[in-house]
Amino acid sequence: MTAVGILYSYDEDRRLFSLQGRGRLTFYYMEGYLFKQFQKYLGEGVFVSFVAEEEPKNRRGVKAFTVHHFIKILGLRYRKPKVFYDASLINQQIVSTIASHKIKLFLDLELSMQPFEKGKV
Repeated sequence: MTAVGILYSYDEDRRLFSLQGRGRLTFYYMEGYLFKQFQKYLGEGVFVSFVAEEEPKNRRGVKAFTVHHFIKILGLRYRKPKVFYDASLINQQIVSTIASHKIKLFLDLELSMQPFEKGKV
């Protein structure tokens, strides 16, 4: 499910934030890696667009949807919003960087190795 709105409240300790819509608050939970990556951009009054799970789970005492990834984070200002994160802009820049080089080398690094245990050979 894609959710869009302005952050109503933000709790760093529990990694929760809420959006107000249709007269009620909807809570969203961020996993640790996502929280560390985006915590400096999030705060009350910030516009966010993200993809979350379809069903809410009980997270830290609150029924909340888990955030999968962010699409856009904007800091709202008087004239022009400040873009903190925009996935489509990043994708465009990656494509233009790859297209600008004439010679390309693609590496497929497979990182799914069998676990190594000492003593078993």
